[in-house]
Amino acid sequence: SRRRDAGGAAVKRVLLLGATGAFGARLAEGLVRVGIGVVAVARGAPALAALAARLGPAVTPLAMDRARLDAARLRALGAQHDLFAIADASGPFQDRPPDLPRAAIAAGLHWVDLSDARDWVAGIGALDAPARQAGVAVLAGASSTPALSHAVLDRITEGARAIHVIEVAISPGNRAPRGEAVMRAILSRAGQPIRVFRGGRWTAAPGEI
Repeated sequence: SRRRDAGGAAVKRVLLLGATGAFGARLAEGLVRVGIGVVAVARGAPALAALAARLGPAVTPLAMDRARLDAARLRALGAQHDLFAIADASGPFQDRPPDLPRAAIAAGLHWVDLSDARDWVAGIGALDAPARQAGVAVLAGASSTPALSHAVLDRITEGARAIHVIEVAISPGNRAPRGEAVMRAILSRAGQPIRVFRGGRWTAAPGEI
């Protein structure tokens, strides 16, 4: 059934993947705060129940693995819950194929993710043409890096006549919760070659922790 606001209008809903994680729970809270309903997806039913109890009736818990989601399942969920978009905070995105955003496009749902995986964000442009054809938006990298860090850079470099060096780094704070996805993402790059700009040219260097 469709949940309606005080004025009788149907409430917009987002399918939120990884809803009980360190970032997903905060995103769920923010969506509810601005009047958007959340169909919260995660594997752990107890954590989902706790999230729904904390945030109220705007949250519908749905315990399932994201691997079960394909275009047909997303279409069914979209019709059942009045969805207009998918937000993926489930991570890690490293070495993951873009099957879910492709399925979202096929289901006619907008897509946004909290990825900070370079290859994932760089490769999402391949979905631009099918997304435009379907009339939906596909947005990748709406995370601390690259989205927030580049928003800050745009602000502090406004009006600059020249930019010589920009360095951006990200690490979990000592007091911040460290979810499984965050740790898997960090550890997956240990010792792996990464593309860096040094001495005026691009080169490969091993990732370090």
